Amino acid sequence: MPLRRCSNLSCRKPAERYKGGCMICSQHLCAQHLSSDYHECPSNKDGDNYWSLYDTAKAAQFEDFLARINFKSIESKASCLRDGIPCRIPAFALEGDLSKRKELALAQTGGQNCNIDVVFEDGVTWLARIRLDDPLIPPKDTRNYILTSEYHTLKCLESWNIPTPKVFHYEVDDPTSSYILMEKMSGSPLDWSSASPTERTKVMEQLADIYADIYRHPFKVSGSILNSSTPGGPLIGGFAQSQTFASPNEPIGPFTNLEQAASAIIRHQQEMLISCEVDSLPVDMYLSHLWRLEALGSLKGGSSDVFYLKHFDDKGDHLLVDENFNITAVIDWEFASTEIEGLAFSSPCMMWPVGDFYDGKNVLSDEEREFTEILEKKGYHHLSKLVRDGRKFQRFFFFLGGGAAEELEEFKNLFQGLRESFLTEGDILNSYEDWKAEMILKYKDDEGLIELLASVKGNF
Repeated sequence: MPLRRCSNLSCRKPAERYKGGCMICSQHLCAQHLSSDYHECPSNKDGDNYWSLYDTAKAAQFEDFLARINFKSIESKASCLRDGIPCRIPAFALEGDLSKRKELALAQTGGQNCNIDVVFEDGVTWLARIRLDDPLIPPKDTRNYILTSEYHTLKCLESWNIPTPKVFHYEVDDPTSSYILMEKMSGSPLDWSSASPTERTKVMEQLADIYADIYRHPFKVSGSILNSSTPGGPLIGGFAQSQTFASPNEPIGPFTNLEQAASAIIRHQQEMLISCEVDSLPVDMYLSHLWRLEALGSLKGGSSDVFYLKHFDDKGDHLLVDENFNITAVIDWEFASTEIEGLAFSSPCMMWPVGDFYDGKNVLSDEEREFTEILEKKGYHHLSKLVRDGRKFQRFFFFLGGGAAEELEEFKNLFQGLRESFLTEGDILNSYEDWKAEMILKYKDDEGLIELLASVKGNF
């Protein structure tokens, strides 16, 4: 992906991917030169002052974002879609205290989107889901592709037996903002960690039926939904996930089988390591990707050329529930993709035993085991097996979703857990250090590895 070069004159690396460098002084820097050891930002001279300056810069940036949005255009479009019924967006209203309006908008703002109420005179309320314009998120072309996919994913889900918001319009051509107009659903985001065992059971019983409904809608291609109204069924395009773009308007995919999809994403990750777009444990990460390419043939999970819609961020707050823990909606379908069944129907990450997972242990949590039992009792035997056997797929794709361990010890535990999940009876898991030495020797002629080893010489 074409990127700005690092502002440090001695460096030819790209500026940190999508970040644009330092928010305080606006220098475009690579990850290395953005660190406090190199970057002479005034705030680095006073560590206690950094986050205060950062918060001030973020607040000013958010105010500028709100000021630039043509909210009258959004109101006009929403009103037109409801045959002229007047509406208003309270957070953008001209009257009232600016700080209160900003607080109202921030209360509905996440990492990528600002979700703001559109209130009609007859009492109906919609949401305007507006993409943030921020140096910490992907470029505009990438954001618009992701937004288009989210709209068509929700449009597709409307015809399935799954509670999701109805969508009415999306806009990517407005120079001030890109947004989706959608139904505002009742309920509050599920806080899985604070839910009681009884409340969790009730959610899982409903979630089992949602899994079954998704399973009734297979796809022949792996990627993300790009058009929901094509004659032959939904059109699948490249993956609508920021880490799978080769350039701002060139996503990776689509693919017709698992091997094509996974190998293309893995090689793209390797390219980003070589170019320093990703610089976390570069040699270890690169070797782990070489191992993944070797192990790809052993990644079994049903047919490798049938795919199912997978929510990207199923940590719990993607479910809205009422006071009795009835699921009222499944939201936040941004970044959704069609994946092989072994991944698509593995347990949602809200159920993972996080401590054991990061320690490299492959045991299921009590909730995961209960979820398999609920699926069995409902007659969803195949889905129960997919949840039970899903850890291998979760671990295989864990670092291919944009995340990367910063500490070697954490990475070693996670990767050893991945290797262990692929062992067959009689296999022995050797130490990480022995494995790493063997891989370096095995791939000593690999050009990418040679370049990375040279770049970390002295720190290896």
